[in-house]
Amino acid sequence: MGSLYEIIPEIMDNTLSKAMSLDDARKVKLVLCNSSTKDYADNLADIIVGRIKSLVLMKSGLMAGRSI
Repeated sequence: MGSLYEIIPEIMDNTLSKAMSLDDARKVKLVLCNSSTKDYADNLADIIVGRIKSLVLMKSGLMAGRSI
């Protein structure tokens, strides 16, 4: 889990560069940066890591026999 903070910004950059034109990627980065005081990748990394942690907790609960 700790390495997610290192991997996610790189994944985001790769995804933006491969999924859209360079001009569109710049526009997306600009919008994401303006919507937060943090760097866009760090902000998205926080969200993604939070979602992964939530899924891990849900999985543990289900394996323990609890329902969602």
